[in-house]
Amino acid sequence: MREGCVLFCEKCKKKNDYLEGEKRKCKYCENIISLEKRVERLVIVLNQKGFITEKSCEGHQDGFDTERRSYPWVSFIDESMENISFIEEVIGKCLVVKWCFSIKETTLGVRYILKPEKEKGEDLQEAADNLADFLCNYSYRG
Repeated sequence: MREGCVLFCEKCKKKNDYLEGEKRKCKYCENIISLEKRVERLVIVLNQKGFITEKSCEGHQDGFDTERRSYPWVSFIDESMENISFIEEVIGKCLVVKWCFSIKETTLGVRYILKPEKEKGEDLQEAADNLADFLCNYSYRG
């Protein structure tokens, strides 16, 4: 069974239902809403956990995304300290690959960019799936 969530269209910022593996047009502005395969599950799980993701990239070995990043990342804007405490606790305990935040102030609020601590390595794309698995099974104690 495919997992799903609600995603915001990057162009018009309106909510759209999204099913894993699906490419579809925004029902409001016709913008294509799709997720790269190796970051898709992490984005879906984050949304199911209450984070409204904004942008994401699976990372590319040749660093060709607009920011020239070779690692997977997901950004979200969130003012809920409970959500931030949850994700900080999770990434503090997780996995082979350690994750961290970079934080930027925007006119919409605080933008958090979740990314691996080490930005180079061969297993970073697989790390996004591992983090998604960890998030699914993690019970927050806050």
